Amino acid sequence: MEPTNYWNCRFRPMTTVSELPETVRILHVDDEPDLAELTAEILERHDERLSVETATNAREGLEYLSGKTFDCIVSDYDMPGMDGLEFLEAVRKEYDDLPFILYTGKGSEEVASEAIARGVTDYLQKGTGTEQYALLANRILNAIEASRNRHHRRLFQNAVEAAGHSIYITDQQGTIEYVNPAFEETTGYTAAEAIGRTPRMLKSGEHDRAFYEELWETILAGDTWHGEVTNTTKDGEQYVVDQTIAPVVDDTGAISHLIAINTDITAQKRRKRDRESLWKAIETVHTPLVLADHREDNPMVYVNEAFEELTGYTEDEVLGRNCRFLQGEKTDPEAVSRLREAIENEESATVELRNYRKDGTTFWNEVTVSPVYDEDGTLVRYLGTQRDITDRKERERRLDALNQATRELFLAETREEIAEIGAEVARDCLDFEANVVNFYDDEQSALRPVAATEAARDLVGDPSTLKDEKSIARRAYERGDALTVEDVHDDPDVHDSDTYDPDSPVGSELYLPLGEEGLLVACSPTTAAFDQHDVVLGEILAETIDVALHQVERTEQLRDRERELTRQNDCLEEFASIVSHDLRSPLSVAEGRLSLLEEECDSSHVPHIDRALDRMGGLIEDLLRLTRERATAADPEPVDLAELVDSCWKTVETADAALVTDLDRTIYADESRLRQVFENLVRNAVEHGGDAVTVAIGDREDGFYVADDGPGIPETDREAVFETGYSTRDAGTGFGLNIVREIADAHGWDVRIKETAEDGARFVITGVEFAD
Repeated sequence: MEPTNYWNCRFRPMTTVSELPETVRILHVDDEPDLAELTAEILERHDERLSVETATNAREGLEYLSGKTFDCIVSDYDMPGMDGLEFLEAVRKEYDDLPFILYTGKGSEEVASEAIARGVTDYLQKGTGTEQYALLANRILNAIEASRNRHHRRLFQNAVEAAGHSIYITDQQGTIEYVNPAFEETTGYTAAEAIGRTPRMLKSGEHDRAFYEELWETILAGDTWHGEVTNTTKDGEQYVVDQTIAPVVDDTGAISHLIAINTDITAQKRRKRDRESLWKAIETVHTPLVLADHREDNPMVYVNEAFEELTGYTEDEVLGRNCRFLQGEKTDPEAVSRLREAIENEESATVELRNYRKDGTTFWNEVTVSPVYDEDGTLVRYLGTQRDITDRKERERRLDALNQATRELFLAETREEIAEIGAEVARDCLDFEANVVNFYDDEQSALRPVAATEAARDLVGDPSTLKDEKSIARRAYERGDALTVEDVHDDPDVHDSDTYDPDSPVGSELYLPLGEEGLLVACSPTTAAFDQHDVVLGEILAETIDVALHQVERTEQLRDRERELTRQNDCLEEFASIVSHDLRSPLSVAEGRLSLLEEECDSSHVPHIDRALDRMGGLIEDLLRLTRERATAADPEPVDLAELVDSCWKTVETADAALVTDLDRTIYADESRLRQVFENLVRNAVEHGGDAVTVAIGDREDGFYVADDGPGIPETDREAVFETGYSTRDAGTGFGLNIVREIADAHGWDVRIKETAEDGARFVITGVEFAD
């Protein structure tokens, strides 16, 4: 056989990181010649292997590439004519694997992203100082090294690794220079362990000297050797391969390397023994297994001991029967139908079924059925595995019941009702038959029983208040963590308690703190009655009770607050009624008498009395308005500020005042009360700024403002103006701005007077919720 010209190259470099050539040729493209020259000089000084040629634009760079060979391109981005990305795209059309580094001073994330999309090897932004050139040199060398490695990896992938067999390559003397992953997997030797050694490390001792002499004579003669070889793995296990060894020649025709391709045929030779081992394993495995015939009605042809233990049926009682005899009244017909459909379609399926044992007891069974085919792909059996999931289903049932009970807890209206429900849930959902719910009593500094199940009373009598600070219940409460006592009479912590009763029928206990509210205690006459799942579900219930208790407390606080507000509102309504009737009536009489007095005599006192009565009327109106504001809660709805301000301006006496608005927002507010805010602020501006005042109303990022160019408000008075009764005018009532603050507070807003660059007042309302 003629020698195989398999690879005309050396193989050792392919096993490690590629070595760089003595001269690394770099093409640097930058439209700044001085910078390009400086970069080239520093790079060549940094690493003597680097040889840099420069081009001042991308098109010149392409001309260089057409006539010379380079190991890497370094290019600026912002260049006239053709920028760095366009240059990269042009390079990739001809040189898809040539390393290309975008080295730019005007980069951005967008440029970097686009460069990556177009196939850039690396991206580096220019910096200051010479350190950047050391980094650039390192990036260049890494890029070239990575490129060469990619080339070698592709070569290996195409020529060796795609073979799918264990392959190793040696030099002419038989020293291993390369092994593929399949070799490592088959032999147990890593590449590092195998390279540098000879295949003798795999010898099993099964072949004599003449066997290997004949092998070497064949391959050194330039022929391909083929045969079966028994080898030994690193772990000492023998395996058999179908081996082909071929010589590889160099350009001169001399043998430079040998390549061995191995097909592991151990499985074929061990198949019979493996079948025997498999049947033995099936017999002894703890998972219940069934083999059913693929023909009509799928009768069982095999069951293992685990199946017999699970169902209570013997092998003789079940062979030849379909497994439906395990089904009963509680078996879900839909799950059975899904299983039957999978069998008919020769598909695998897993279902959960309620099955029946021979003694009539039920259990939850996770059944998986899979088709079994022979070597020719012909269906021969169905394999069924069974798994008893009764405990898991019970845990799911308890958790679901606990979730359902949560709603009832949150509907409770009193703490005592929560305690009663909590005890019932612990009994009915978690199977804590005997349990007591205790609340902590601050006055007694003790845990006081509030609710208990009948089973708890039967077991321990009427629960008592837990005052003993040494008791395990008290310690569990103060620590805040669930605690399980597996044997009450064998626990030293229990014995240290002053309340320990050696004759107590309680065997084990579970303590579940209810936050700072109290403690749920579950007990059982048997020892070790509570497992970890009980603890987890118990903690969920305890936390739910704690949350429900806090909810009741908050609800009660809200009710108390509502009752107090109702009482206050009633008082305010009563006051308003008094003001409206008892003050207005005599005021009306006084005004009438004053009119009669004006007709009977001409006195200089009459005008003063008239102004005083008018002021009293204004005070009464503002007082009634303020009272109603405090008694009424805000009812927010979307309000267009521009429309509302325009309407308010038309309803207020503004004389010759001017309005300037900058409004385009919609906010959530009680429209009628917001109208009072604008009317009072506009009226205030006109009254204090004069008939020709200019009022400006506009949006803010967090609210709105109302400003005027009047005399303004002194800084010392900016808080006082909001107080009830404060006014700088003799005729003023002092309620207008107080009403503004009351309305703002009712909405949850903040109103302040801000300084302005010019004269005038500026009211700023913040904390506003915008509807747009």
